[in-house]
Amino acid sequence: MLPLLEVPTFSGDFREFNAFWSVFQALIHIDASLTDQEKFLFLNQAIKVEAVASTTYVRVIANNYCVAINILKKQYDRSATIADILISDIEKIPRAHDAPKSCRETLSAITSRIIHLE
Repeated sequence: MLPLLEVPTFSGDFREFNAFWSVFQALIHIDASLTDQEKFLFLNQAIKVEAVASTTYVRVIANNYCVAINILKKQYDRSATIADILISDIEKIPRAHDAPKSCRETLSAITSRIIHLE
């Protein structure tokens, strides 16, 4: 038997939204056995800190699940903003030294951000 998958959490970091949403969508959003109210409850448990402010005043009723999703997507699903943040992150990566470990760490840091940009 496969282990249960955990619903991911989202803290409000733009860089994390797409990864959060793809897993949340696969586990909860498209699950036809869940009502919209149940999905909304899972969503409320999954969003943390800053992201909570986006949906705080949306009552947890079935009709508002799509409203809450649209608010989150509008606020956090911004490809241009994410690209700017990732490019800025790349510029801040420390320069590699002669040691192989330093070169690997720098390459790994740059590669992970470039993959995220794609």
